[in-house]
Parts: sequence; structure tokens; C-alpha cells
Amino acid sequence: MPVKKDEPLQVAPKNIHPKWSDLTKIEGQKGSNPGGVYQDSVTGKKYYIKEPASEDIARNEVMAAKLYKAAGVDVPNVFLLKDGKRIKVASEIIDGIQQGGRQLTSDKIQGIRGNFMVDAWLANWDVVGLFYDNFIIQDSKAIRIDTGGSLRYRAQGGLKGEAFGGKVLEIESLRDSTINPQSAEVFASVTREDMIAGARKVLVLGKEQITELVEYYGPIDKQECTSLINILVARQRYIAERYPEAK
Repeated sequence: MPVKKDEPLQVAPKNIHPKWSDLTKIEGQKGSNPGGVYQDSVTGKKYYIKEPASEDIARNEVMAAKLYKAAGVDVPNVFLLKDGKRIKVASEIIDGIQQGGRQLTSDKIQGIRGNFMVDAWLANWDVVGLFYDNFIIQDSKAIRIDTGGSLRYRAQGGLKGEAFGGKVLEIESLRDSTINPQSAEVFASVTREDMIAGARKVLVLGKEQITELVEYYGPIDKQECTSLINILVARQRYIAERYPEAK
């Protein structure tokens, strides 16, 4: 059953969920949101923790990461973290080598082109990053480390509004150098076969699973929650109609 919004915030088993009281800041801010690198004194794990401007923005980012993971795409473990009344996003740091530009187009790196359709479905406008820094490569596999520009919000926290709807316009816009030169460079060689493979990952998610994830992590407002579920399902239909081979 979906978790109600008035229930205690628990987004991961207690044995892996970081506690704010156990975290010590060891590095400063990266990216556009206030935050820093913290280390857990109990487990030794490191997290990049940022404080979005609102709880809704924080939930949006974590929800996107959970949807990516449900579709079989590699992302870090991401948590909602309470610091008093403030909600933060904690992303477990994964050791890897950041790759930039043309290096991300290498056929030797797995998980970029074949997951493009998931990026498009989730409207991750900032999937590559301004400095090609939203991917890390570990054992020749690409890991998406920042989902803040997905779904309803832009990377810097503004709502996308009507630009995020039932049509997956990102299939084109993420490959358009006049709109997003970084992602266009990385995804320039995406083939129809890559699109179909990614579409299968999107379509494997049933409405019930999407609903549970959105109701758990998504907007607190029930109408916004319902609207987001409907948009995600509509975007699935759009992909299914455009890539019937994926059904």
C-alpha cells in the first residue's frame, strides 16, 4: 500500500538510511543548490547533501531517482533527510571517474544511449549537466548522479509548467544542440534500436508501480500527485505509440 503523507518519513531501511546527527561536513557546495559533502561517522559513507528551496523540490528529485531505479537505470542511493523542519536530499557518493563531452559517446561505456528514452520520459533536462558532470563512469558503466532537473522542476528549482506534459518532446529537445548542446553532443549517436531498448524499460513499469512511487515520494498536494501520475502514464502511451516495437 502507498505510504500516506502524514506518516513518519522513512524512505529506506534503517540500516542504510543516514542520520543527520551522524553526518559531518567535509567539503563545500557543488552545483546550483546550497549543499556539501558529508561523511557518516558510523558507516564511513559519503553523501552529497543539498537543501532545495522547498520540500516539494526535494521530493521531486528523490522521486525521479526512484523512478530511474525502477526502470533499471543506474543511479546512486538517494534519500530524503530531515534536519529539524528542513528537508534535504542526500545522495550517496559513488567512486568513479567523471567523463566529459565526447568521452561520454564512447561505445565502450554502457548505459548512456540505451537509457536515453528513460531520460526523455522523466524529462531530465539536466541529465548531462552544464559541464558534463552529471554522469560518472564506474567499470565502464554510466551512472546518472543528479536527477534534480527531472519531472516537474528545472535543475535550479523553477517549475516547468506546461513544458512538462503528456508528449515526450525531450526525444527531440535533448538531441537539439540549439536547446541543450551538452546532451545533444552526448546523445547524438542514439539509434532507433537504442530508443526501442529504452522504451522497453519505460513500458515495463505498470501504472500501479508508478502510482505507489509517486504517492510515496511525490507532491504533498493530492491533486498535483494525481496530475503527475496521469502525466507519466500519458508519456508512457506516447512512447508506446511512437515505438510500437517496444511493446
